[in-house]
Amino acid sequence: LLPARLWQFLIGAMAGGFNTSSLGRLPKSFKEAILLVALGGLSLAPMGLLPERLTPMIACLSAAAFIASDSDQSEERSSQPAAVQVLNSPPLQHLADVSYSLYLWHWPILSFVNMIWPTATPESLLHLMLPAYLLAWLSKRLVEDPFRKKAVGLGKALLLCYLLPGVIFGGLWAGLDELQDHPEQWKASVT
Repeated sequence: LLPARLWQFLIGAMAGGFNTSSLGRLPKSFKEAILLVALGGLSLAPMGLLPERLTPMIACLSAAAFIASDSDQSEERSSQPAAVQVLNSPPLQHLADVSYSLYLWHWPILSFVNMIWPTATPESLLHLMLPAYLLAWLSKRLVEDPFRKKAVGLGKALLLCYLLPGVIFGGLWAGLDELQDHPEQWKASVT
């Protein structure tokens, strides 16, 4: 997996190390055009509207444009490009704050739902955004933030990171196993 994605990591690293002071010399309208094209690329990539082979490259280059953009917080808000102003809005900043937790939670949820509902359509899976967001927000508040703010002992870290999720998913797995062994109980409780 890593060698196949190495080029994506390299693009991100190059964008992160880019000297943004050189962007200050570019006209604001040019910077704004680049960021709007990048926003379009990030918006279209997950929709399947781009050629399949180019989607990862367009998504990476679009993200790199934002990483390398001149989004200096000390700069007057009105002088920032419109795309940067939108991304600096409080709702999107909140989404950015929980994005890593959301990234971690979305895949187990999708995998679990795919196991119990293999015929789910992409549209029906949109309903999973709310539980994924809630779990991400809780994870950030109860796990990520406390870990960053103070030192946590090894025992508590193991409990929060391994034992608790293991018990939760183990219970869900056992419930599914029981459901598969006795489907008539499920039908009786639903009707």
